[in-house]
Amino acid sequence: MAEVILKNISKVYEGENRAAQSENLEVKDKKIVVLFVK
Repeated sequence: MAEVILKNISKVYEGENRAAQSENLEVKDKKIVVLFVK
């Protein structure tokens, strides 16, 4: 699932938590998908 998200991201914000805004994912609220990197 993570691989699909990474392939579909349109914008990646660097930081402690990478927030990926995807236009290809089916999100009703179009919320920002946050990938927690530890």
